[in-house]
Amino acid sequence: MLQNNKIKILHIIPPVQYGGGESVIKDIILNSKEEIDSVVLLLCRSQKFEIKLTDSKINFVFFNFKELPASTKILNFIILFIKIILTFSLKKCNVDKYNILHCHGFPSLFIGFFYKLYNRKIKIIYTHHQQVFISNLLITKLFSFVYKKFDHITFVSHTISNSFCNKFGIKYNNTVIYNPVSSLFINSQTNKIDNVNIDHLKLIYLSRFSKQKAHFDLILSFVNNQLASINNKFVIYFYGDGSEIDACKKLVKDNNLEQNFIFKGFVDQKKLPTDLFYYDLAIFPSFYEGFGVAAAECIASQLPVIYNKVNDTLIEIVGDAGWGIELNDAPFFLNRLTMNDIQSKIEACIFQRNNFKEEVIANKYINLYKSIL
Repeated sequence: MLQNNKIKILHIIPPVQYGGGESVIKDIILNSKEEIDSVVLLLCRSQKFEIKLTDSKINFVFFNFKELPASTKILNFIILFIKIILTFSLKKCNVDKYNILHCHGFPSLFIGFFYKLYNRKIKIIYTHHQQVFISNLLITKLFSFVYKKFDHITFVSHTISNSFCNKFGIKYNNTVIYNPVSSLFINSQTNKIDNVNIDHLKLIYLSRFSKQKAHFDLILSFVNNQLASINNKFVIYFYGDGSEIDACKKLVKDNNLEQNFIFKGFVDQKKLPTDLFYYDLAIFPSFYEGFGVAAAECIASQLPVIYNKVNDTLIEIVGDAGWGIELNDAPFFLNRLTMNDIQSKIEACIFQRNNFKEEVIANKYINLYKSIL
């Protein structure tokens, strides 16, 4: 019998910067609190995430290790895992009081595996948030052994699920559950097209600056096509920071494109839902995504998404609510857009966003938790 009729969950989260994945976990916890008692275990300090958890009144514990930088290599995660095991600090979490451990990403999956060996009665759910990594046969066999010890695996997209299950031989006990989008992003405007100026389109790109996110490649497509003279019909606003931002700013400045590419800096999550109402379209040139939370947030706000068509995950997540294009074709694509094109995609956004409603996603997790006990 569960005490207070609530299932007790310990979410184990890797030490990463506050962003899409952490926001998702926060929303799931908040929307399931009537039936689920949740605690977050941070494998490393994360100042931004701790602030969000505190503001949301979500209980959390952490190991006293410093916050890792955004550019952390896999070796740093392995060292961190060894440090956690050697400190025996796991005992302070009193794992036996939880019904389920919900592990999110690497190296959390190894902590879950460790606990499973310690107490076989405890149930382990692992959620894979990112793309499937490339590895040699030995590493693949090792991870396959670990994954098959879990009671259930969830994936944030069918694209990731298919590649993951094929690679590691996972045939049973797995489910695709999309990431939720906060209800704050649901734009109820039915006349949004009336606010669009086809001669001066305002686009937004929400992402940290890294090579996989392709900010630099997007800007370069305009530089290479020498369309600066006709690009006064659009402005792309970059929200976020990261290791590639200085190179992007230099490329923009060197080519006199400051009027077309504006850097807004770090995203204020509290202001973001309101900020999105200002824009006409969203653009995501990234080469790959784990899920694409920011793209889903834009769709919820009735912003059609232009995305890099090599990004298989966004093909699935965006659906009819946007356009997949060749990245080098971005300048020409924007120049060819019509009001009818945008109108049809805004209408598609209203239907597509139903797939990401936070109460729907939370109920799927609640049902999953109940099913494995």
